[in-house]
Parts: sequence; structure tokens; C-alpha cells
Amino acid sequence: MQRARVLSVVLLTLACSSAGSSRPADVKSPTIVVQQAGPIFFGSGTSAPVSLDVYVKNNADVPIRLREVEIRSPGMTQYTLLRVAKLFGETIPPGETRTVSLVATAVRSSTRFQMAEPLSIVATVRLEAKGKAFREFIMQRVAGEGPN
Repeated sequence: MQRARVLSVVLLTLACSSAGSSRPADVKSPTIVVQQAGPIFFGSGTSAPVSLDVYVKNNADVPIRLREVEIRSPGMTQYTLLRVAKLFGETIPPGETRTVSLVATAVRSSTRFQMAEPLSIVATVRLEAKGKAFREFIMQRVAGEGPN
């Protein structure tokens, strides 16, 4: 049931935002990986910062420009990330990788129980190549230690 909800949210997001999101045909898709930079520690509160690193490898033979990263966590049950978006101006030469970082806020509804749900995210990465803007969508379970 949970996976079906996550899949439907992702499909709806992709369907609603497909206009103007196509990469130029002669530009290879970049490799994009999001990693949790450290554990989420709620302590006795209901919110906590989450540091995220986004790795973008340019697989194309032309430079690409990283414009924006947006991250959210639809479908999580024990806690969720508030949507976070950050603008960048990183130019990534062919074959190279750049890492950018952002901090999101994790929120849970209760302070009374131990949570062990791994962080799952949907990221929208806005890029530009050959003067054309495009988006890449990533859905993944983020490597990391999860909440404490």
C-alpha cells in the first residue's frame, strides 16, 4: 500500500511536470546520487536538520550547468522531510562530478517511539546544456544511518 502511494505520487509528479523538461537529444543523462551526510537526531523534539549531499556526474560531451535541486520525501510514514529547494550555479565539465549540499528539516508526529525507517526521497534536479533547460527526476532510498 505504501509503495503504491509513493509510486502514484512520483508518476503524478512526472506527468504534471513533463512539459519543457526534456534534455537535448544529443546530451547524455547525468548520473545523480543523493546521500544523507549524517544521522538524523530528533532528540526529544519533533524536528531535526538533515544534511544531504547531491553528486552530479556529467556523462555528456558538453558542459552542463546545475541550476537547482529540490528534495522531498512523499510517502514516508514515521517522519517526513519538509520540501527544500536550493539554487546553484555550478558548471560541470564533461566527465567530471560536482557535489552540492543542502539541509532539509525532518519532522515526525510523535516523540515517544524509536524510528528506524530509512529516508526515501524524490529529487528534481534542474540543469542546462547547450542553452536548453531540462530536469532530471530521481527517486531513491538515501544511504545513511537513518534517524536516531
